[in-house]
Amino acid sequence: MEKKFTWKKRYNLVVIMFLAGLLLMFDRAVISVALPVMEKDLNLTPVSLGIIMGSFSIAYALMQIPGGLLADKFGSRVIGAISIVFWSIFTFLTGTASSLAALVGIRFAFGLGEGSFVPAQYKALAVWFPKKERGRATAITNISMMIGGALTAIIAAGLIGKFGWRSVFYSLFVPGLILAVLFWIFVKDSPAKDKKLSAAELAEINADDVAVESAQKIKIADILKYPVIWQLYAVYFVSAMVSFGVNSWMSVYVVDGLKGTLMQFGLASMVVSIGGLIGQMVGGFIADKSRATQKYQMFISWIIAAVFLFLGVSTNSLPVAVIFFTVETCFFFLAVSAFFARMSTALPRKAMGLGAGIIQTSGYIAGAISPILIGFIVQATGGSYKTAFFVMCALLLVAGFLALTIKKSSFEEEHATEPNVDKGQPAK
Repeated sequence: MEKKFTWKKRYNLVVIMFLAGLLLMFDRAVISVALPVMEKDLNLTPVSLGIIMGSFSIAYALMQIPGGLLADKFGSRVIGAISIVFWSIFTFLTGTASSLAALVGIRFAFGLGEGSFVPAQYKALAVWFPKKERGRATAITNISMMIGGALTAIIAAGLIGKFGWRSVFYSLFVPGLILAVLFWIFVKDSPAKDKKLSAAELAEINADDVAVESAQKIKIADILKYPVIWQLYAVYFVSAMVSFGVNSWMSVYVVDGLKGTLMQFGLASMVVSIGGLIGQMVGGFIADKSRATQKYQMFISWIIAAVFLFLGVSTNSLPVAVIFFTVETCFFFLAVSAFFARMSTALPRKAMGLGAGIIQTSGYIAGAISPILIGFIVQATGGSYKTAFFVMCALLLVAGFLALTIKKSSFEEEHATEPNVDKGQPAK
């Protein structure tokens, strides 16, 4: 007999996180659409544009560990809601900027707001979902960011063309406040403290939680001494080098290297995004089937992604390249889903905010380095984008092999007999 689907209260959390991901990415990416107009309006140079974009990445990276500490101390509900309001305020203020200094300061503050939200997000997912479901829950929230990024170019371009670039930043303020209220209403810090949660669902959430938690406060030094943190940190850094590098330079490569148009690039991006969406969803389901095979999922997927990235860069045909890049993106995110599923189960719930913040920091350090590295390679090789992208292929191979180094979490081994705080069970 087929089991009837029942909507669980924890699914509300995924809906809110999905909406948050859409707004987070829209608010982040809209400036990329507006920059050509802002450049002329404010007389900005290409170097100035780079400084504006870099100020966000630096602030975002700086807030990962503090954001994780705050989420672990005060809970995802408070930090998440405050973060949404904070970044929404500075999204609005971006529309008021009239100088380079103002834009740099505002975008830096905006990065602090968004940077503190992500650790709170991972903290909430770790607390509310059993390990067997965390891969899918994380994949769905990540997909929302991909959809948000894909929709930004279309929606923002229309708004800017009709109302001007400043209006699009003003228009995002109210949706941010609404989302913050919804986040506060539907996101709770602990299932055990939610009086409306059924005993049956609470039991489901904690059913396979073998990595039970200690009531003792976990410090940064306690987390950094575990090899799994550094293994995940290294894998995420290398994979993010590829992600940020390719995404930052793909439009330039399509226009200059493959002689396409910006419109063709936009259409190609939509197609490639579909590959990423499929990879995220399928990868999340596969990762939840077996935690023991997650690192092999990363290894195989990134190796295949490297092959298709190489094939995409090797051709001079834009349509053929789009096909190869779509397959590459699908397998890249098959691996990414397994990575985040592994991260969500390798750390205890009480340390998830801090642990995720430490690991996420590596990604945005890579995000500051990779675009510059590609620019240096292109300049040093006389304009060879292919050489720069071949380096990205090599880094994907490195990411795949580094994934094999990820071992069983020491947290699970050390805390296997400690009391489960969420269940309220005493130590035996």
